[in-house]
Amino acid sequence: MNGNQIHFILSRDSTTSPFFKGVYASDKNTFHKRKKYAFVVNSDESSEPGSHWLAFYCENGCIEFFDSFGNPPDFYDPRFHEITLRYPTVCWNSTPLQNLTSNVCGMYCTYFILKRCQGNSLYSIVNNLVHCKTNDF
Repeated sequence: MNGNQIHFILSRDSTTSPFFKGVYASDKNTFHKRKKYAFVVNSDESSEPGSHWLAFYCENGCIEFFDSFGNPPDFYDPRFHEITLRYPTVCWNSTPLQNLTSNVCGMYCTYFILKRCQGNSLYSIVNNLVHCKTNDF
């Protein structure tokens, strides 16, 4: 999935569109001062081809970082850690969901934001996806 496809889905869905703020390269993401928002970011900078999609969801003073490989925000880019420092509560999934040889990270991020905006918790989303990595080729 490329950035345009992710943006198309999340910006047009009635549940996500009020909160979705875009798709960015790691060096181009922006901080939004809203109570509730979500965005997708690539682990590569804008000068690079793009390698792995990640998602942020922010609500009520909590920021959630979603990585289908289960890594924390600072694993990819120090700027991601800087974003999390602006919030009193930081959560991320530490459970790997995606097979390392697959390229479905954009689908995982899109699903995460869709389900999160529908009111599902990070835990319940991860719990529903935990057995998918054997099927994501």
